[in-house]
Amino acid sequence: MRIKMKIKELFAKDIDRQINPAVVVSKQDELTVNTEIEEYVFTSTIRDNLYKYLDTLINSNQDKTGIWINGFYGSGKSHFIKYIYYCLNPAFRKKAFDHFIKEVSNDTKLDDFTDATPSNIQLIQKKIEKANIDTIIFNIDAVSGHKNYKDKITRIFFNQFNSFRGYNSVNIALALLLEKHLDKLDLFDAFKAKIKNELKEDWRETGHILISVRQKKVLEIAKKLDPELDTEALAAKLKNPDDTTISDHLIPEFVEFLKGKDDNYRLVFLVDEISQYIGTDTNLLLNLQTIIEELGSKCGNKIWLSTTAQQTIENLVENTDNKGGDFGKILGRFETRISLESQNTTFITQKRILDKNSKAIEVLTEFYKNNKEHIENQFLFTHNLYKGYSNAAEFVLSYPFVPYQFKLISEVFSSFANLGYVIKEVKDNERSILGITHFTAKEFKENEVGKFVTFDAFFNQQMRNNITHHASRILDPALSIFDRDDEFAIKVVFTLFMISNLSDTTKLTFQPNIDNLILLLLDNTDVNRLDLQKKIETVLEELIDKTIIYK
Repeated sequence: MRIKMKIKELFAKDIDRQINPAVVVSKQDELTVNTEIEEYVFTSTIRDNLYKYLDTLINSNQDKTGIWINGFYGSGKSHFIKYIYYCLNPAFRKKAFDHFIKEVSNDTKLDDFTDATPSNIQLIQKKIEKANIDTIIFNIDAVSGHKNYKDKITRIFFNQFNSFRGYNSVNIALALLLEKHLDKLDLFDAFKAKIKNELKEDWRETGHILISVRQKKVLEIAKKLDPELDTEALAAKLKNPDDTTISDHLIPEFVEFLKGKDDNYRLVFLVDEISQYIGTDTNLLLNLQTIIEELGSKCGNKIWLSTTAQQTIENLVENTDNKGGDFGKILGRFETRISLESQNTTFITQKRILDKNSKAIEVLTEFYKNNKEHIENQFLFTHNLYKGYSNAAEFVLSYPFVPYQFKLISEVFSSFANLGYVIKEVKDNERSILGITHFTAKEFKENEVGKFVTFDAFFNQQMRNNITHHASRILDPALSIFDRDDEFAIKVVFTLFMISNLSDTTKLTFQPNIDNLILLLLDNTDVNRLDLQKKIETVLEELIDKTIIYK
């Protein structure tokens, strides 16, 4: 049965829209913000963890203000803290909470034990709206610079705090001794205007360069505004600044900043990828411990430090070469722990990429009903780890893909990464599965409903762009024996290349044999399996004859 409807017409959102699988915390253009809010998928884990975070932030009166967010590579940590940022930032708050509440309200499986109910989320939203909350979000590696200091994290936090206040983000001495000084006198804006008029430069963008190459002129402009400014002493300090310490510089700046702030004030640091940055460096871990300890001691519950990591805080401490150091204090300060380990990559991909519109749900449900026996019998695997469609709802959610494909392509990515067949950025994770599914769906968008994506389709241009030279040397001889126009032979080669390189463990449940090749190349419900088998065997015989493969 064929339906006069194209696959691209099935989706709730335009399949050609731009999707960035890897969230960058610093990217905040309008399109990115709208996409990251509107397409955020709330699994039960994300729902409960987001509520837990917001509830802790707004209701906790304790001075343990560290929140540790861990999850494997690509588990959605960056998107999670970006969504927190959207909930806290007045510019995006309503949109973020509206989507949060809508998704929870539509969850038909909302359990009785969760606190993340629509009414409770609305209460949190009202409290956040009444509070005065500022946020500073950054990827720590992206802003760290190249110099190595044992107090490097202190300097990073100081620079980001200065940037938040409108001061220089790379030169602490410049920020505190000149910019802050002028700001206190209400002269900073006038200073920047004079720099613009006299030097034709934007101070915010080039101040740290101007202070090096045109220092005399810059200080002359500052002295015109503040005649009492000792430019000689200032120049000497800018040349040889004092060491930046936590107790003498960073924390006093925070304490001074908090003067006059009411009990509802919160300054929230959202720091991405902290464990990767620290690695096994004892000095960096000690630096972080001292900062979070001093924050709790001197700033109470007004300044919060939230970090994402690939490891739990316990694992980070354990793996660091601490040389007998005691890092028990950091464990206590990061009292709130959030784990994103249990994300369902397949579900997130299906909802974000393949979510259907109301017309499509009606059409696909009817199609499944009329072809139920054929659909269930065609995609029938010998091992229950790999599944076809079990019901109409699963058919609507997955189509034009088949459920087994998400698990199998994940295992292909994992095996290829271990074999060195793909560049290191391609791994078995949400980013890779999301990206390849989106790309493949776009490739099939002009097909009529009734056609299924075959597994070879995943070995598309996006996949091939990430293949290493090592993998190409293995694949190319097989491709070279067939004419470029022999599309079916190419499909078989691509499919065989993927499944023959699965790990030995995976091959115990999914073998690279003729039966599985047939299943992987089925593209509709009424394929004659015997004819398909003969076509596949013809290709395999040619590969055997040329000693590319062995029977």
